Amino acid sequence: MDHPERQVDLDHYRQTGHLVLAGNLGTAPVHVVIPPYAQGRMKFRDIDASEVLEALALPRSSHGAGKIPDRFEVAGKTKLGRLRVIYEKPCSKVVLVITTYTESD
Repeated sequence: MDHPERQVDLDHYRQTGHLVLAGNLGTAPVHVVIPPYAQGRMKFRDIDASEVLEALALPRSSHGAGKIPDRFEVAGKTKLGRLRVIYEKPCSKVVLVITTYTESD
């Protein structure tokens, strides 16, 4: 669920090891927050942050509801293959990446 009225403390995220990047959700500019756990999974799966940003910037028509309430996902081709990103939107300008993984075509 999108919470436009809620403020998110990006400095707190940074101080707790989260990666905070400028990106887009479709065409809308957002801050993309990647928690330490998701960063570790990305490293293990050989997924670069630029690929996550590329997937999140896919047209909003490519995004859908996740399997868990208040979560969303997008899957699409990136420069290194097909990628799925599971994310939450704590507010309208912030995307919190839960996990990401590659898929076979």
